[in-house]
Amino acid sequence: AKRLQGEDSKLLKTTLDAFRRSGMALGPVDRARLKVLKGQLVELELSYRTKLGEIKDFLPVTEAELEGCPSDYIGRLKRDGHRYRVTMDAPDYLGFMQNAKDPAARARLEKLYSCRGGVDNVAVFEEALRVRGRIAETLGCKSYSHFVLDERMAKEPKAVRSFLDKLRSKLRSR
Repeated sequence: AKRLQGEDSKLLKTTLDAFRRSGMALGPVDRARLKVLKGQLVELELSYRTKLGEIKDFLPVTEAELEGCPSDYIGRLKRDGHRYRVTMDAPDYLGFMQNAKDPAARARLEKLYSCRGGVDNVAVFEEALRVRGRIAETLGCKSYSHFVLDERMAKEPKAVRSFLDKLRSKLRSR
């Protein structure tokens, strides 16, 4: 029998890896468990996104805090008296974070944005992390990070952590 070479060999390996990663190599009980876990994860992700979409929080900012933002951006923001409303919607959030010169105002918006959904969404997020861990365990991986990184250049969490540590130390000096 002739062995596959080059692209054909790579295609076969990639295809077999995808089947393995999707649980096709598991026995019927583990495959059924994986299917249930993946369904739970989809439901949790949908719940999380839905809660984020329902958020109506905004950061009230002054005209001075909008310095650096384009006039068309400022013009479309809703107003409350002398303050403008920067919402958590992507166009508002990103426009402000990319353009506003006031670091304290950007920090306030980042904190508000990072806490979207409050305690309820934290609980959903934490449950999603637990389900991801069970998925990884079912597929024979140490963690979900190991599962995801297995097919990426970094290959394992230790390499990512090392990269981020080096990057952090270089950025601190600047």
